[in-house]
Amino acid sequence: MFGTLLKDIEEAEIITIFRHENPDCDAFGSQYGLKNWIADNWPSKQVHACGTQSCGNGIWPALESVSDDTIRNSLVIVLDTANQERVDDQRYSTGKKIIKIDHHPERDPFGNEQYVYPQMAATCEILSEFFHQCSDQNVSKQTASFLYKGLLTDTLRFTTSNTSQHTMEMAAFLTGFGLDIPSLNRELFDE
Repeated sequence: MFGTLLKDIEEAEIITIFRHENPDCDAFGSQYGLKNWIADNWPSKQVHACGTQSCGNGIWPALESVSDDTIRNSLVIVLDTANQERVDDQRYSTGKKIIKIDHHPERDPFGNEQYVYPQMAATCEILSEFFHQCSDQNVSKQTASFLYKGLLTDTLRFTTSNTSQHTMEMAAFLTGFGLDIPSLNRELFDE
């Protein structure tokens, strides 16, 4: 299902992670979940969350300023973005290798590798499955929290028609890392 994704991550010294413009919680959750997971398991790697639009409400970390050279010398992973025009920061296209991970129907195949699974409810669901399969790597509570937020919001609290048994299995996998479900719900939905 994930081909050479783990090998690509293991071999890269620098990884830059992009997502779509006007980001929602699945975009942010998958971006910060993947960044956090890589940093936890390979602390010597440079891993950066890229984009120009941030979320000012404190739910998500601040974006980083990343140089053109860093991006050019990186493995680029684009998350939750069906077409190239919607990538927030077009410098993604200058990376050494580009990987696309998405749950939207394939409209615009781009990158050297694509992991596109439209049967999944969210990109956070795809990454949850990937992390589940990578049983030798650690998943921290913070990583699980980022992914759970994206999964919860993209399914409108598990009420959309694309919520499946697999979606619920991945939610259960994430909650197994000690998440405080009521607090996450309040953080996301009380405003």
